[in-house]
Amino acid sequence: MRLWRNFLSLFIGNALCRFLGFVTILYLARTLAISDFGKINFALAIFTYAQLLADPGLSTLGTREVAKNRTKGKTFSENLFVSRLLGLRLLLAFFSFLIMALFVLLISQSPSTKGLIISYGLSLFPFALLLDWFFQAQERMEYIALSRILTSLIYFFLVITLIKSSAQVSRIPFFWLIGNVGAALFLFSFFLRNSGRLKLTLDFSFWKMFLKLSLSLGVAAGMIQVYSNFALVALGFLKGDECVAFYSAAYKLVFFVLMLDRIFCEVVFPLISRYSQISLQRLKEILTEFLKLVNITAIPISVGGTILARPLMHLIYGGKYDHGAVVLQILIWLVFITSLNSIYTYGLIGLDKEKEYAWAITLGTVSNVVLNLSLIPFLETSGAALAAVLSEGLMLMLMYIKLEKVVKLQFWNYLLKPFLSSLIMVFFLWFLREENLFLLLGGGVLIYFASLYLMGEKTSWLPKK
Repeated sequence: MRLWRNFLSLFIGNALCRFLGFVTILYLARTLAISDFGKINFALAIFTYAQLLADPGLSTLGTREVAKNRTKGKTFSENLFVSRLLGLRLLLAFFSFLIMALFVLLISQSPSTKGLIISYGLSLFPFALLLDWFFQAQERMEYIALSRILTSLIYFFLVITLIKSSAQVSRIPFFWLIGNVGAALFLFSFFLRNSGRLKLTLDFSFWKMFLKLSLSLGVAAGMIQVYSNFALVALGFLKGDECVAFYSAAYKLVFFVLMLDRIFCEVVFPLISRYSQISLQRLKEILTEFLKLVNITAIPISVGGTILARPLMHLIYGGKYDHGAVVLQILIWLVFITSLNSIYTYGLIGLDKEKEYAWAITLGTVSNVVLNLSLIPFLETSGAALAAVLSEGLMLMLMYIKLEKVVKLQFWNYLLKPFLSSLIMVFFLWFLREENLFLLLGGGVLIYFASLYLMGEKTSWLPKK
C-alpha cells in the first residue's frame, strides 16, 4: 500500500511539475528571442556544473544510508546525520559559488550571459538545504511531491505574469531562486514537525569520512553533469545561442517524457537499497518488473516519437523551431536507453558497487565529450544528439555487464513483444502521417496496447513491497 501511495504521490506531483515546467519553457521559447532563450539554457548548463561540486553524490548516498539504517533504532540518530550532512552541503555550496564566480570572470561570453550565470548560482544555497533525499529514504514521497509542486507553481506564476519580452530576461533566474527557497522551507517545516529540532553541526571527521564514502558517487555525478550538459556548452561556444535553443527545445520534450523514469527510480530506490542487503532473489524480482515496464512503455515512445517528431515540434514550439525536429528524432531514443540505464544504475548503487557504476559513467562521459567535439563542427545540433544517444548506449552496455555478474535480469527476453507491437504501430502512424496529430497519438497508443495484449504480454507493473 505504501509503495502505491508513494508512486501515486510522485506521479501526480511530477506530472504537475513537469507540465508546469514545460508550459513555462514553452512560454519562454515563444516570448523570448531565440538567442535569449539559448542564453538561459546555456547559463543553466553552467549552473549544473557548479551544483555537482556542491553535491557530489551526497544526496544519493544520504538516501541510501538513511534507508538502510531505519531498522537500527537508537543506534542511528537521523537528526544528527541530517545536521552533519546539511552543514557539509552548505560549505560545498559556498565554495562552488566562488568557483562559479571565478569562471564567469574568465570566459568571453556577453555581460548579459555572465549575469544570468551568477544569478542562477544563488540557487546553490537553497539546493544545499533541500531535504528531499531524507524524505525519499523515509518513503514519504508525498512531501517531495508537494515541495516540487510548490517550486513549479511559484516559478510558473512569476514567469507568466512578469516576463513579457526579452527585456526582462535577467529576472528569470531570481524567479527560479524564489521557487527553490520555497521548496527548501516547506520540507524543513515538515522535518521539524516530525523529527524535532535540527541544529547544523560542524563535524570535520564525519565530513571527511562521508566525502570519502561518496567519492565514487561524486565522480559519477560529475560525469553525469558533464555528459548531460556538455552538448549545450559546446554548442554555445562553437555554434552560438540559436543552436543551443534548437537543441534545448528538443531536449526539454525528452526530459518531460522521462518523468515516469524519474518517478520509478525515486520510489524503487529505497526498496533496492533494503533488499540488496536482505535477499538477492527479491532484488532480482523488483528489477525484473522494472525492466519489463520500461520495455513496454519506452520502446513505443521512442519509435512513435521518431515518426511524429516534426509535427510535435511544430505544434508545441511553432514554426521557428522546426529545425529542432531532426534533433528530437534522435534524442527521443534516450527515453528507452536512459530508462534501461536507470535499472542498472540503481541496481549497482543498491549493491554498494559505486566504483563499477562510476567507471561506466566515466567512460560514457569521455565518449560523449569526444563525440560532441568531433560531430558538432560538422553536424551541429544533430551531431550533439547523436553523441548523447551513442554515449548513453555505451554506458548501458558497461553497466549491464557489471550488474549481470551479480543479478541476471534476462534483459533480452523482454524485448520481442514490445518491439513487434511498436512495429505494428509504426505502420499505422506512417500510412496516416498526414492526419491530425492527436488522432495519430491516440490511435497509435490503442493499436500498440491492443497488439501487446494479443501477444499475451503481462506484468505486475509494480513489485509488491
